[in-house]
Amino acid sequence: GPIAFVDSVDSPVLDDDDRHHFQRVLRVREGSPMVVCDGAGSWRRATFGESISVVGDVEVIDPPTPTITVAFALVKGDRPEFVVQKLTELGVDTIVPMTTEHCVVRWDERKAHRQRERFARISREAAMQ
Repeated sequence: GPIAFVDSVDSPVLDDDDRHHFQRVLRVREGSPMVVCDGAGSWRRATFGESISVVGDVEVIDPPTPTITVAFALVKGDRPEFVVQKLTELGVDTIVPMTTEHCVVRWDERKAHRQRERFARISREAAMQ
């Protein structure tokens, strides 16, 4: 069944946007099977309805080992965002933007900090999809 990301797999609650998506877009009916997960490796089977009813036990998937870290040289425009998105889709754990000797793009410390925060957010969002 469809998967919903929730804050807690012990007492799952769908927000209004997710509920609308399930009912109107996916056309999930009351009593239909679904899966709820927290995006951190825990998930369980459930049934869709006015309130989500949990069916099975909580399953936990351990993160893969070894962890993978990729550093990439800064590029112009929106391309760093694209690089982060694709690396996240591939399952990279840590992404490190770096400045190299022949790199055209130069960030001051303030912009570098802001971009690191942005990359972390993009990485989390991509991992949730």
